[in-house]
Order: sequence, then structure tokens, then C-alpha cells
Amino acid sequence: MPQCVAAVSDVRIVQVIRWALVPVAAVVAWAASLFVGLLLHDVATRLCPESQTVSGLCVAPWWPYADAGVLCVSAAVAAASLVIVCSLTAPSHRGRVAVAVYVIGAIWAVILAIAGAAYIALPCAAAAGAWGVWWIRRRAPRP
Repeated sequence: MPQCVAAVSDVRIVQVIRWALVPVAAVVAWAASLFVGLLLHDVATRLCPESQTVSGLCVAPWWPYADAGVLCVSAAVAAASLVIVCSLTAPSHRGRVAVAVYVIGAIWAVILAIAGAAYIALPCAAAAGAWGVWWIRRRAPRP
């Protein structure tokens, strides 16, 4: 009987640790997404010809579209990865975690869009985050 109690206690400790790691996973996913976004922006900047670069700023006619594309892709990667990583880190209730992360992320995305006047990223992030919720809920075991 004591071994059974010890096994249950070990399982609960692991569950508590995994729940505690959910916010850590969110920060790691966000940092990885930020890195991907910065890398994409750097690649797009390097594609700008020197004749169309003024003081390090690309003035090519295609640049606003490339910049908006990088912003949309980065927002989508961040939204989907946050939903999926946080949900997979959670020891249970993955579908609910996915929805909660999506709602919190949507609120945060609106705040960031207003602060940075980057409204173009909102639909990209919303669609990718919704896809992440759908993917997790499709794979999550039913209670």
C-alpha cells in the first residue's frame, strides 16, 4: 500500500511541475517566434538592392508588401506555436488550455496592434491561433 501512495504522489508532483511549466513554455514559444520573425525580417532586408537602400532603410516599391508579409507570418507563427506548445505542456485539459491561451493571446494581440498600429497582423494571428486550437482539440482525448 505505501508504494501505491508514493506512486500517486509522484504522479501529482509531475502534474504540478507540468502545470508550472505552461507559462515557461509560453515564454519559450514566444521567444522562438520572435527569433523567427527577426530572422525573416533580416532575410527580407538583405534582399533589398543597395541602390534602393537609404540610411539602412529599404525604399524599394515591394518593401511595404514584404514587410507586411513578414509581420503576418511572424504573428501567425507566434499564435499557433503558443497555443500548441502551451497545450502540449499541460498535463490535462489540453482543449481548454488551447482555448484559454487563444483568448488571452487574442486580447494581447489587439493591445499590441493598437499600440503599434499593426492591424494587418491581427487576422493572421487570429487564423493561425484558431487553427492551433482546432488541431489541439482534434487530437485531445475527450473527457
